[in-house]
Amino acid sequence: MFVTVQFPMADLRPFLEGTGRLNAPPWPLAEPARHFVRSLGGVQKRRRGGLTEWVGEDVYCDVRSGFSLELPSGAFRQVGLRPLWRRYYATGGFHWPGVVTRMEVGFAARIPRSLPSGMLSIAARNMAELTVNVPAAVASTSRPAPLGTCGSRLARLLLAATTSHSAANPPRNWWMRAGQPIALAEIPAARGESTSTLAVQELHTLRVENVEIPLWVLHYGPGTDRGELRRLRIHLWRIHQEREVLRIALAACLEKRLDPTTSPALRDYLAQQSKWLGKARTEGFPQRELLSHAYRLDALVEPGGLEKLKSMLGQLGPGLVHSVVSVAGQNAGSAHATNVIVYQSGGRMVVHEGSGQHVDVGGGTVGNIVGGDVDNSTLVGVQNVTDSWKTFAAGTDMKQLAEELAVLRASLKQQATTPEHDIAVAEIAKAEVAATAEEPEEARSALKKAGTWAFGVATSIGVAIAAGAIKAATGL
Repeated sequence: MFVTVQFPMADLRPFLEGTGRLNAPPWPLAEPARHFVRSLGGVQKRRRGGLTEWVGEDVYCDVRSGFSLELPSGAFRQVGLRPLWRRYYATGGFHWPGVVTRMEVGFAARIPRSLPSGMLSIAARNMAELTVNVPAAVASTSRPAPLGTCGSRLARLLLAATTSHSAANPPRNWWMRAGQPIALAEIPAARGESTSTLAVQELHTLRVENVEIPLWVLHYGPGTDRGELRRLRIHLWRIHQEREVLRIALAACLEKRLDPTTSPALRDYLAQQSKWLGKARTEGFPQRELLSHAYRLDALVEPGGLEKLKSMLGQLGPGLVHSVVSVAGQNAGSAHATNVIVYQSGGRMVVHEGSGQHVDVGGGTVGNIVGGDVDNSTLVGVQNVTDSWKTFAAGTDMKQLAEELAVLRASLKQQATTPEHDIAVAEIAKAEVAATAEEPEEARSALKKAGTWAFGVATSIGVAIAAGAIKAATGL
């Protein structure tokens, strides 16, 4: 097993003039054995290479010379944490190279497959609380700090290392900003064959001092394709990195530190990244649904800032306004309870909304499932919702269900604000037609796609039968 923590960082200097930013290494085209980051380390080629789907994953800078880790004893030794790497990755578009960056610190951990109670939390917490020494020249204080709280220190370290000593202006800390750190643990599950499950992902949360760190745990079975598992891991890593960097860039725009009206590189970045993050799927894996259900992240821009953003971008064209604002406002005010996501080979994702549940890929039960093609699922141990629907349909008057679905549809239409809401309205309409025709299986097929928003509205307006139907069809 290994545990890794990522510090996503936005290098905003390509959007500015006169920053003294060094041109080498030329990320993401840095060359091993030729390029290096001053005072940190040389560029190296990733041992297993990169991925054709993701630019910039094939090379990195080994930054072990840049900062040190102090390894405590006691509980740390109990789980056998051993430092593996300290790496810096950078990528970006043709007009904005090196903007999207991350620092990554990885550890091996000696945790049994049976995962004794508390062992994982000990490993992750000890990793996040490791003492880090960043050179006093770039740290706001010389006092060592826990790794999980060192994002801003590491950003200042990179800023100093990549700025020319002869720069006309001293570097400003906001030019290189750190986003929310995130940790990932990859654990082999209990023995047992599972041919269709790629991995099961659980969300936990660590709090180190005042920093909250999401912890994703990927459980995988003995028969898992390691290449596909690696693609999934990098995909999860990059989604968080790309999203956090966009959030930081938008914040700098709202603070009037960056101006998209005077920076073609910034306009290109905002257009490309908002378009990318708005896609339903990227590189064969779910994206929009993953961001919606899995990360429990706040909106990129709070509602009050959206109007300012619209005004700022309005003079650049309606297309840019729509693409940026539609992504920037996602998840505003939502609080997802998602705890478990199941991935299958071929890129299919099944979402479970629950809490505090350990999942064993080899044969445990994930529980009720929301989303995905549940009926045809071949996942080992995953509970199917078909029986619940049959029980509901046997004791329900389909005509009465149709009447309540009509009421629900009208209410949903009034409240719909996003394309996803419109899709839910359409599915409720299909279910209404099927219930009127007394075709329960057709109704179930539509209702299982309606989602949690439709269920919440049905509950709030008091259409109990319609709410019960959605619950039985989806497993909520």
